[in-house]
Amino acid sequence: MCREPLHERTTIPRGIICSDGVKRTLIIRLMACDKCGSTHRELPGGLVVPYKRHCTENIQKMIDGDTRFMHWNASTAWRIRAWWDAVTVYFLYVAASLKEKYGSEFADPPVLREVVQVLANTNNYICTRSAITPG
Repeated sequence: MCREPLHERTTIPRGIICSDGVKRTLIIRLMACDKCGSTHRELPGGLVVPYKRHCTENIQKMIDGDTRFMHWNASTAWRIRAWWDAVTVYFLYVAASLKEKYGSEFADPPVLREVVQVLANTNNYICTRSAITPG
């Protein structure tokens, strides 16, 4: 992000499958930069992973192989783990760069929730669904 003031342009609905298995709709604000005109989506507190239907907590469980209270099928978990294997190195390098450049603090090793939010908010998140295709 260019670190300039933002104003709300509009809102959009975003469906998500929460950790209790219930589908909910979040209202995401689209923000515009007053200086460069770029549009940013305001992600609610590490709850959402861009381009994923499940909440961050579910995705972390899939990555960790936690099968307790599963609200997803095996193929979804396989695709999420394959996606994570493909993006982990990129995410960690960008997190290290942001830590050096802006003093951003992360857990050691960084947790999915904090890395995704920082990458998305700094426009370093891979923004196309087909950018990394597992398999």
